[in-house]
Amino acid sequence: MMIMVVHAMLLPMKHFFFLSGLLALLAGCVPEAVKVGNDDNATIGTQVLQQVMPGQSPVTTPDHGRELWFALTAMGGVPGTPANGVAQAHYLEDGTFIHTIQLNIERAPEGFFYEAWLSKSGGEPVSTGHLRTPFGDVRHQLKHIGDADLRSYTSVRVTLEKDDGNPAPSETVAEGLLKEIKR
Repeated sequence: MMIMVVHAMLLPMKHFFFLSGLLALLAGCVPEAVKVGNDDNATIGTQVLQQVMPGQSPVTTPDHGRELWFALTAMGGVPGTPANGVAQAHYLEDGTFIHTIQLNIERAPEGFFYEAWLSKSGGEPVSTGHLRTPFGDVRHQLKHIGDADLRSYTSVRVTLEKDDGNPAPSETVAEGLLKEIKR
């Protein structure tokens, strides 16, 4: 903390307060694992969050090699459905395609679930799986890992599906359009 104060003396006061607040916020956000417990502090599970971050060199994952393509989009709810989040897609040198979504949306009603879809112009949509809510609240997530090259499938949709076994997409509740980002 002393290092921050010494360097902060060289910054204008507004930058000092901004950086101090940011460091305080980040200090509480860097756990190695997120533990979920009840009132008795009994751990009921551990979730390790891993994310490859770009740096000076190319992005490389330990399991799949160098990232060849990356795309990102903000997710928003369709009219009448409040939702927000982000979707990402990665294509890696071993042919692995990874699609992730973090979406804040109300919990699906009993007997329904949220499903993610990627599609391209003139093509059939491809399901990338069901969104999960590990904490039982509005925070939903998806991580799809496959070997199909879906880089041309840039339209992202989340649908509300009835749990009836019908594999066709249903009512769209959130959407976004992936845009390639060079990094």
